[in-house]
Amino acid sequence: MEILCNKMVLEEIDRVKSQMLPFSPIICLKYEIEEMALNYLGLQDMYQLRDRFEGNLYLQNFKNRVLSIKAVEYYLSKEIVDWKEIKEKPNLIFKRNITAQISYEVVPFTYDAFPKIGCPFQYPVICVFIRNDKSVYITGILTEEVFNTSKYFEDNLRFGSIDKTNKTLINLTCLKPMKGNLYE
Repeated sequence: MEILCNKMVLEEIDRVKSQMLPFSPIICLKYEIEEMALNYLGLQDMYQLRDRFEGNLYLQNFKNRVLSIKAVEYYLSKEIVDWKEIKEKPNLIFKRNITAQISYEVVPFTYDAFPKIGCPFQYPVICVFIRNDKSVYITGILTEEVFNTSKYFEDNLRFGSIDKTNKTLINLTCLKPMKGNLYE
């Protein structure tokens, strides 16, 4: 069963609040992100969309992904993604591990749902909580040893069967705090 309960996500965020690293993106970054997404869709503005719901969903997912990577770059003090390539091919942002500079996967999540971790486990995962366009928090790093502990996860149901491609992390306290060298 997929958990989409805001209250449960907020409770987990409260538990790990002391280890979270805040990042406040600048306003011009928001417009740059929107421009990249619109260019990919071949549009001048969002009003040209036939299906606004789907377009807004794409834009929000794109924005969350970019903001989470920008937050990680901010704390590592180095660029981990080739942004010129992303501007040319914005859909690359959705690849599982787009960071050539570090062997980590960056997974954003919001109030709506816990982070979904891809299976099989390939890289340590940096979980990033997107509160809104102005408040982004790195919640910590998920290691392979924790990934293999089923008590922190819930299987996703998809069309009546268990989704083998993703697991939902339902306990954020298992994340290691991120430091300058990525974790303690």
